[in-house]
Amino acid sequence: MTFDSHILEYMVKKEYNADGGHDFSLEEALWVFKFYLWMYQKQMRREHPNIKGPQIRNIIEAMPSIRDGEDIAIEAHDYKVLIEKHFATKYQKGCDYNINHFFSGDIRLMRYYDSGLYGGSYCEEDAE
Repeated sequence: MTFDSHILEYMVKKEYNADGGHDFSLEEALWVFKFYLWMYQKQMRREHPNIKGPQIRNIIEAMPSIRDGEDIAIEAHDYKVLIEKHFATKYQKGCDYNINHFFSGDIRLMRYYDSGLYGGSYCEEDAE
């Protein structure tokens, strides 16, 4: 079963509102989900599988930082380059590029170091 964007938006809002004190606004969290799923469909040529409520909540909670011994603050707009780097990375055969994979282990940390975000804000002009 694949996701429906209206259902996804409803679920993100529900999970976001179920727990208070988020560092990202609801709009920022929704943007990260929507951009990721748009990139997934563009790169994989299929819709992303459904995401369960607890998975959405865990992703929302993980968004503002990446752990590398200490927390590294990540801004919502930084996810554009992190997600693009993620889809440009060749993982082991069988990797499905699911959003849960992106938010697991050290995936975001490795894309953070690959992206040019390390040591300052990413600037697309610097990457060219």
